[in-house]
Amino acid sequence: ETDKRFRITSEEYYALANNFGIDTNEAKQFLSDLDKATVVMALPQAPDYVFLKPEWLAKHVIDVIDPEETEIKQKITTIKERLVKNEEEKEELEKIKDVLDKRAK
Repeated sequence: ETDKRFRITSEEYYALANNFGIDTNEAKQFLSDLDKATVVMALPQAPDYVFLKPEWLAKHVIDVIDPEETEIKQKITTIKERLVKNEEEKEELEKIKDVLDKRAK
């Protein structure tokens, strides 16, 4: 947690594990457990690295995929439009309900 680096090499990870008396097989299992717990990220697409800050990686991937946030902005706009429409429909239905409630009395 105190390491400010974004990633380390897999070689460095295994050397660190070895320094703590953890053999390679145990280190592989421990890395898998850390990956599952999202403490670190080990990607098959980048086997030479262990990513120490998974949240940074996720943000940067989003930046690469959608740098202008156009997809996200479009989704937000669509959801806002749908919300406005639903609010308008709700108001209309409440008016109808009020009329029916008055008739029922």
